[in-house]
Amino acid sequence: MWRCRWLGTIAVEHSDGRTDGARLLGQPKRLAILAYLTLPTPGTWHQRTTLLRLFYPDRTPAQGRNALRNALHSLRTTLGESVLLTRGDEAVSISSTELATDVAELVSSASRGDGATSAPGESAVLLPDLELLVDGSGFNAWLTAERRRLAMTGPARFSTPLSPPPAPAGGPATYLGVAGVAALLLVLLAGGLSSPGPRSRSSAAGQDPDAVRLVAAASHELGREEQGALFRAKALYLRAVDADPTYGPAFTGLGRTWMYLANAGEVPRDQAVRMMRDALAHAARFSDSLDPDLLDGRAYLAYVDGNAAEAVRLNRLAIGRAPGRAEFHEHLGHKLGLEGRLEESRAHYDTAAFLAPLERRFPESAAYIEGCRGNDVEAVRLLKASLAIDSDYSRAWAGLVVEYTRLARWSDAIEAWRRSDSVAARDFLKPAGADSATFVSSWAAFQGTRRASALREGDEPLSPLGQVLAFAGRGERDSALGALGRLRSQDPLALGYALCAWALRPLRGDPRFAQAYRGTRFEGAYTRVAGSTPGN
Repeated sequence: MWRCRWLGTIAVEHSDGRTDGARLLGQPKRLAILAYLTLPTPGTWHQRTTLLRLFYPDRTPAQGRNALRNALHSLRTTLGESVLLTRGDEAVSISSTELATDVAELVSSASRGDGATSAPGESAVLLPDLELLVDGSGFNAWLTAERRRLAMTGPARFSTPLSPPPAPAGGPATYLGVAGVAALLLVLLAGGLSSPGPRSRSSAAGQDPDAVRLVAAASHELGREEQGALFRAKALYLRAVDADPTYGPAFTGLGRTWMYLANAGEVPRDQAVRMMRDALAHAARFSDSLDPDLLDGRAYLAYVDGNAAEAVRLNRLAIGRAPGRAEFHEHLGHKLGLEGRLEESRAHYDTAAFLAPLERRFPESAAYIEGCRGNDVEAVRLLKASLAIDSDYSRAWAGLVVEYTRLARWSDAIEAWRRSDSVAARDFLKPAGADSATFVSSWAAFQGTRRASALREGDEPLSPLGQVLAFAGRGERDSALGALGRLRSQDPLALGYALCAWALRPLRGDPRFAQAYRGTRFEGAYTRVAGSTPGN
């Protein structure tokens, strides 16, 4: 039988010890839908129209119904066919014989007048922080009202122990390669997984708890790599700054968010760089010079400024101060990948995945590196590992479309596209057939712009990198290489992203491709990547 803990620490556990439910902790909206369906008690019927209004208020009716159908299918797959009940196409419920909750126990205790338990305290907040991670004012209003209702209910004390998040099946060696295990050993030697590193005034100790909580939620949004999530992250970081103007990570995170928004084409790059410099300068006023968050932010800025060696040095210092921070390994892996140091990059992505086994983007990033090396079979394995964590991760499905196409596995490619079409990537991946050029063109559209209509209808200009990817995806080799030459002067930092782009892999052996990198900061990276990839 399943048991959900909604008060205090959130958990979804099964009496037989299975760990399938833990993956829901990394899918906030589906977790919220499950919680809503179980309240006030499992067995309560809920109208689908209400679910659409609460969780998909910004979607069209057809899009909302499709998204809700996918969410319910995912819950049924995770929890079992007998857990989720439906009444035609109108109502949904959770079986009270298959799933129990601590809130239902609270309601039952209150109805019996049981005075042996105490009222819920601060540590027993209903669905703590979930309102920060789920879109929709309707859901947030409902959660606020539900918390008030429970606060007046009475008794609440639950002693059922919670299990820690599951480690990767089979231990680290199941996922990590030899290089990944070596990197993990360095983490252990540097201070172990449980050590967060030395604390400074910019760390959580002694800071406003609301600011710390808001920064954690903002960091989660930043890692989702979706356009709407970037704006939510910025809003959360700004709230953290208001809550505690001396909390350094709020400023370093805000600075990084500005850069991510620039990468997405939402703000001018020079404005984002200026905002990041200001944010780091403010953070430095309240941090010692070796604070890991500050070091990580300075590493990002050093890379933007063209000093890759200094960026890598600062990232390594951040990891030395906080070896258990998965995102620091991710950031270093990203920089090393852009520099063409692919084996080192993979090792740090593997370490990040070991430290945070429920984070979907780490195996997907490692797949990107393996794709850059031409290891398509390994890339497919890693993308499937990412989808095992979140079956609706659009970037992983999009990656599978391209990898299956390169392997000439057309039926698998079409099925991956269909899955992509049912989730967030549906606006970007709409191939007309099963030929390689069409699939790669769809991926080029996805990478080149966050707005599919820009490529399909031309209603707004593509970014310089987007032009390169779009031409390459359409099979217009000469136009793609010409655009790559222009990219060198228009957005030189983007040359690093172009180097490993799936759509450009067939062009890397062309002398004009090499010419675009000659004399740039990425010349050495091109040499390393070209030398490590079969067929170049």
